[in-house]
Formats: sequence, structure tokens, C-alpha cells
Amino acid sequence: MPPKRPIRNVFDDDDEEQHGPGATPPKKARAEANPAPATANGANSIQAQVAAAKARAQALMAAMQKKGSQPQSAPVPAPAPAPAPATTPAQAPAQAATRPASGSIQAQLEAARARVQAQVAALNSKTKPPAASTPTSRPAEDRAPGPSSASSSSTATSSRAPTGIHPLLLSSAVPKVDTIRGKPAVPPESNPYLQASREAADEGGSGPKARSMRRGFHFHKPGRHIEEAEELRHDAHVAALQRRLEESARQPDHEDNLRRPAPPDIEWWDANLLSTASYDSIPDLSPTSLLTAEDSPVLLDGASSVITAYVQHPIPIPAPSDSIEVRQRGLMLTKTEARKLRRQRRAAAQQDTRDRIKMGLLPPEPPRVKLSNLMRVLTSDAVADPTKVEARVRREIAARQDAHERHNAERKLTPQQRLDKLERRKEAEEKKGLLCQVYRVKHLVSPAHKFKVRRNANDHALTGVTVLHPDMALVVVEGSAKALKAYKRLMTVRMDWTDPGAAKPKPDTADPEAEEKVGAWTLLTTSTEAVDWPTNTCELVFEGPIRDRSFAGRPFRAVSATTDADARSALGAMQGYWDVAKRSTTDDSSTL
Repeated sequence: MPPKRPIRNVFDDDDEEQHGPGATPPKKARAEANPAPATANGANSIQAQVAAAKARAQALMAAMQKKGSQPQSAPVPAPAPAPAPATTPAQAPAQAATRPASGSIQAQLEAARARVQAQVAALNSKTKPPAASTPTSRPAEDRAPGPSSASSSSTATSSRAPTGIHPLLLSSAVPKVDTIRGKPAVPPESNPYLQASREAADEGGSGPKARSMRRGFHFHKPGRHIEEAEELRHDAHVAALQRRLEESARQPDHEDNLRRPAPPDIEWWDANLLSTASYDSIPDLSPTSLLTAEDSPVLLDGASSVITAYVQHPIPIPAPSDSIEVRQRGLMLTKTEARKLRRQRRAAAQQDTRDRIKMGLLPPEPPRVKLSNLMRVLTSDAVADPTKVEARVRREIAARQDAHERHNAERKLTPQQRLDKLERRKEAEEKKGLLCQVYRVKHLVSPAHKFKVRRNANDHALTGVTVLHPDMALVVVEGSAKALKAYKRLMTVRMDWTDPGAAKPKPDTADPEAEEKVGAWTLLTTSTEAVDWPTNTCELVFEGPIRDRSFAGRPFRAVSATTDADARSALGAMQGYWDVAKRSTTDDSSTL
């Protein structure tokens, strides 16, 4: 539907009153706002324009008077005729002729415009519009026009601008004609869509929103429906919990339900062995008397007893370990047996290659000439030109050697691949189970002993802590069984605890990396000369399996402790190991 065309400013009213503050002024207003420059005949042209405007005003007044005298239609009554205004149009030319000719053109134009507006305002105030079709209300004095109120109405309307829509525009007697299409325009009351839009505008305070024919897609944000579903679930859960609490609060014996129920009159395992429904009916007799009595309530023997000579076997339930798949281990061979199998396998592969060459599936291999079989393989060529043949044989030997070395280099693992392989083996060993070992060293002050304890623990991926105490040193390590087996051999067999080793120079204190690498291992280092080395020993205090690592996520480290409380806090959950080591030390001193 095309947009509604704006109403022309027929009466030359104020632009802001007819079209609103933001509307475009009509052509006549724009032309008057920007008048054309005056020419030689400028005065005559302006006089002609003023006269034409006056003539149009007179014609409109005559049409309105004639229309008021005719009978109106039923739905929309025509406005009543009004008497002639105080200043008639016939008197306007005479008044304009009496004005002095020496006035400026602009002043004359403004005066003519004011007179025309005054005439139109007087005519508008005296014409009473229909009450049903006028959207705005009129004052009380405008609703009853007559000869007696003509002078007062003209005086009132001359001081203010006309308001509302002119009655001619609201009347249905004279149909409006669309100047563009030449078709009668549809009045706004007969269009239900415009009426609904007008009512919505009156209620909301603004007109209908313009709809775009090309509206873009509006997609929902990702996760919107998921959030709504979560909210609904949460609300349902809260409602169910609240309903459950309300139901529990309504129960009068809520406290009684929390009590432990009373024991039954007879247990379920005795129900089939007794003929009574309670233990109270059983007489207090000896077991032999109960079995031999004829009317005994105990059904352990007889035809009515559930005990028979048949044996009821329970249903076998598979053990949890049955679901674990045990990987079969390969046959362990000695070195002699492994070499024999390799020799036989290579001989079978070589025989297969020879058979394929005999059948023509593979080309024959070139002769493998060496310096030792040169004259036997290349008899004629070697005799003809021995120097050339020898040079060719040496090149072939060098090529075979280069291919052999290149093949070995390709199969060889890189340093990073070797490290990864070792880590995979360590992880596989840890999956088999974890163990823990605790060692008590009488004097752990030698730098050589500290280095071996720390370095071997890190190489075998062991975690733990070494507590350095003035009385003794406690070494706690945890890891796989294979790693702890090697570490146990180091601590108990390989290391000579009675030999302090050669003194090494101290690390440069100015180097922060050297201090960080040594860390607390240099703490509580006493002079090796004050230690009784022949009595220095290392004993295994505890060894056993554990569920998880207690020092996981931290490398093997050393902690200094001057008191027993500090040592226990350094061990954390494993502080019981310190008490076991202290008791073993006391037992050894008592036996001596």
C-alpha cells in the first residue's frame, strides 16, 4: 500500500501546526521564504500575485457558503453557513489601493499575507465542523455560530492560529481526487488498516513502525537453548526438592521415622525352621529335648523339615581378576639359542631368494668381487687390464661399505628417541606397582655419597626426600620395583660408606645456577675429619608396596631438620618412618 500523501497547505497556515516540527514546508511557503529578485516590473507582478490570492480566498468562501445552504448527508453533516466577515473581500482591493506606493515590496507582501490569513481564520472560526468526524474539540463559543458572535469570533481567531483539520477536508460530500493517479482517494475512516494504525498511534504516542521489505536473518546465539534447558532443569530440581521437604514436614511422626526399627518377632533365616510365628512360644528346653519332643516347634528333623540330604551348590561368581588379560611372555632363550635361530632364519630367507632367481621372478644379483677372488671371478678382464679392474673392484667395495653404514645410521635412534623409549619403559614398570624404601644412614656428610644418592634417584625416576639431621640421615624413595631393585643394590652393596672419597672443590658461590643445583645438599655439612668413618653404615629400615606416590610432582630433594619435629613435618604423611628409624637406632645401641 503506498504511503499517505500529505495534505496541501491550502490556507497557508503555519508549517509547524499543519505538518509538524520536522515536516517539509510546502512549495508556496518555500517560494515566499525565498522570493525571487525584483525586476523592472516587480511591483506589478507582486500586485498580481496578491490579487490572485484574494480571488482564491473569495472563491473558497463562496463555495463554503453555498455548501452550507444545501442539505447534508446522514453520516456526515455539512458545516452551517456563516455570515460575511467584518472585512469583505470586495473591500480588500480598495484598502490595497489606498496604501502608499512608496513602501517596499517585502513589506507589501507581508501585509497582504497577513490580511489573507486573517480572513481565512475568521472564516474557519465561524464554520462549525461535524462532532463525529472532528478529532479535536472546539471551544464552547465556536460550537454555536451566529450573527451575535461574529464580531467576537473574528476578534478571537485573529489573535491565534487555526487548530485542527479544516471541515472541507473531513467532509465526505466532496470526494478527494488523487492528482497523480486521477482516482478518488479513500477516506481514512473507511480503511480499517489506517484506522488501526491511528488507534495504535493514539495509544502509544507514536505512529506505526515502518516495515522493511528486506529484513535480514536473526540467528540465535550459540548455547541459548542449552542455557534455557539448564535453567528449566534447575527449576524443576529445586521445585522437586522443595516439594519433598514440604511432604516430610507434613508428616507428624518425622522424628519417629529416624529411629531404628524394632527387631522382628522372628528372623527371616529362622522362619522356615520354626512352626511358630514368634520366639516366645518356644519352650526353654535343652536342644536334645527340643529335637526329640513330638510337638517341638523346631523343624530340624522329620517330613516337614526343609533340611534334606541334598546339597545345594551356590552359583559361581567370576573373580574380578578373571577380567584382566595377562599378556603372554615370550620364550626366554640363551645367547647360543638366539644365535642359532637367527642363523636358521637368515639361511631360509637366502634360500627363498635363490629359488625366486631360479624361477625368473627376480633378476640375478651381480657378482660380489673382492680383491681376494679378483683373478678367479674376472679371469680374462683381470689379465687384459689388471689396474682398471682393481680400481673398479675397490669402488664396489667402498660402495658396499657406504650402503652398510648408511643403513645402520637410518635404523639408529636419535638421542631424543632413546630418551622417549626409556621414559616409556619407566612408565610401563610403574603400572605394574609402586614400592617404597626407607634407608637410615649414620653419617651422610660426604659430597661423593650425597651426589650418588641424588643422581641415581633422578636417573631411575624415583621420588622422595632426604632428611639431614645431626643424629642421622633418613632417605625415603618410592618408584617402580625394577628401579628400587637397582637403587637397593647401590645403597647396600656398591657404595662404600666407610670411604669419604676425595675432596672436591666447592662450587662458585657467584654462580646462581651452581647454588640452585646443589640446593640443600650442602646443609649440615660437617668436617669429614670429625666423623668416625669405620662405624658409618647404611641400613634398610622399611620396604613395602604403596598405593600412590606421596611425593609426586616434585623431584628428589634434601631437607634440613635440626629437631625431630622438623623432620616429621618434612616427611608429612610419612612421618611414621622417622619414628621407625629412631626405634631401630635405639635398639642397636641397646644391643651394643
